[in-house]
Amino acid sequence: MYRGFYLRRVIPDAVRTLGSRAFSWGRRGALRTAPSADLARGHRWYAIAVFGPAVLFLLDEAVNLVLGGSPPQRWIVLPPFAGFFPGSLFFSVMGVLAGTIGEEFGWRGLAQPRLQERYGALKASILIGLVWGTFQFGFCRFVTAWSLTDVIVTQYLRLIATAVIYAWIYNSTKGSLFLVMVAHAAHNITVDLMPQVGGSAAIVAWSCLLRLPSSLYS
Repeated sequence: MYRGFYLRRVIPDAVRTLGSRAFSWGRRGALRTAPSADLARGHRWYAIAVFGPAVLFLLDEAVNLVLGGSPPQRWIVLPPFAGFFPGSLFFSVMGVLAGTIGEEFGWRGLAQPRLQERYGALKASILIGLVWGTFQFGFCRFVTAWSLTDVIVTQYLRLIATAVIYAWIYNSTKGSLFLVMVAHAAHNITVDLMPQVGGSAAIVAWSCLLRLPSSLYS
């Protein structure tokens, strides 16, 4: 079922998105997404993009433990290699590809620069986070049953905070879409490898609010 969904929907959508962005950006778009062009921006942003998600997960867990929560039974969970279900290696890999390629060309590549020219970076990020949350909720509600708290925290508050952070990376690296893709991929991989690490919904909500680097936006 899930393999068919990715083969019929996610992969073709990603290919069409890549084609349309290459057609509309041309040579300029290729330069903005090329890793070689981003290497000149220094290793600091790569460290933030790659290790940032794991650090935030561990901070969530630290707050959870301080407040009396229980530690996870397993800190690292390797996905099973066989099968085509949520949590399997196939599903994890396709999720990383769909998020980094299928989403980022739209959210940060297309929407972010245009919206922030009109509304500013912070307002544009919040708007993208709201649309992003609604977009993902439309698919995820068919996969799992969520409570109202899950919808508010997991979908909207978390994705608004994530959109602000990704916009911060994007703008601080002069429009490096590749680095945002690295950060998005690292987040998805961290979610799959550390599914039991993190606090309750309330802790996640407070963490998301504290992560909003609004002072970085003028």
